[in-house]
Amino acid sequence: MRTKLTKRLNALVLSACLALVIMPALASAQEASEVTPLTASLDGTKVTVDNLMAGDLESEIQSLAISPAEITSLTIVGEMNTADLDYIWKGAEYGNPVTGALPGLLELDVSGALYADDNALPHYQFSQHPTLQSVALPQNLTTTGEEVFSHTPLESVTFPAGLTSLGYAAFYGCTQLASIDLSACTGLTTIEGDAFYGCEALSSVKLPESLTSIHAYAFQDCKALTDINFPADLDLVSIGAYAFQSTNLASIDLSACTGLTALYEYTFYECPALTSVQLPASLESIESYAFLDCAALEEVTFLRETAPTVGPEAFLGVPAVGTLYYPAGATGYEVADGFASPELDGWRRMVSGLVAPTVTNPVPQTGDNNTALLLTVLLAAVSSALCTLAWRKLHG
Repeated sequence: MRTKLTKRLNALVLSACLALVIMPALASAQEASEVTPLTASLDGTKVTVDNLMAGDLESEIQSLAISPAEITSLTIVGEMNTADLDYIWKGAEYGNPVTGALPGLLELDVSGALYADDNALPHYQFSQHPTLQSVALPQNLTTTGEEVFSHTPLESVTFPAGLTSLGYAAFYGCTQLASIDLSACTGLTTIEGDAFYGCEALSSVKLPESLTSIHAYAFQDCKALTDINFPADLDLVSIGAYAFQSTNLASIDLSACTGLTALYEYTFYECPALTSVQLPASLESIESYAFLDCAALEEVTFLRETAPTVGPEAFLGVPAVGTLYYPAGATGYEVADGFASPELDGWRRMVSGLVAPTVTNPVPQTGDNNTALLLTVLLAAVSSALCTLAWRKLHG
């Protein structure tokens, strides 16, 4: 009897032990089966990663039959973090060592990814990448770090709508960058200093209405820049010194920038193609050298009712003749009124697009009007008679 009981007890103990061992193993196996599998796919040298888990990019790419250095295009959908970015490329301040598993990358599209680390790209992240030509940034990105793409051969960039700030020198020295469209970034308020400094191929820039500040040197030495739009409802209140130095802009219309109160020194220094400028009614001051050596400038339009203060040599190096427009009834724009810019003393003054009244030829008084009318009628009659005689002579 005891033997049978003992055997039963031993069997129960064994079953319990097996349960303790097997059940967790089965649970682990089930959990493993539910984990999203590696989703990287390969098409030649182009890689697409769907449903990426933040931090898993390296393992995804290592699952493919290609050396990371051979990858030319990478598209990511899912979540990613700084570790994933560092695996692609970890830049550094110019001249310092850089690292990265994808040195041959031409195209990077992470517009379908969510960036998990503070919604901001780290400083220098892609700086000095030797081949990167096209980038579409994460959809939840709000800011970029300093020099994040500096000294790269970028040709095009797609920005997320939620971008609020472009970091200092973000695209410094990107000499192949041809155009920038920020018009859909309806929360963008700031373009930091040096943001596009030295982007020599940059020819077109579209700005959003939300922009309030363009910092110093932002577009300096963008020698191909011929077109920059300032939207009708632009909130711009500040343009920093040297912001557009040595650009190829032909005209500047700031008339809609009703919060802009000052143009700082050297803002449009040495813009050789600049011919016309329209300034807003809110402008209170133009600092020294703001338009220094704009050798083609021939037309400046002011909308302010009282002439703004003008710093010494603000227009030094502009042509000796040109046209200065100001509103009807405005004061302080005539040389006789003491307009503080001797470089424009030789410029013609015009009111609201019409030649300003002069006293060189007195206007006829009321008593003279009948005489003028009679002369006009006589001239018309003589002209008509001459035409009739000529017609008869031709037609016999």
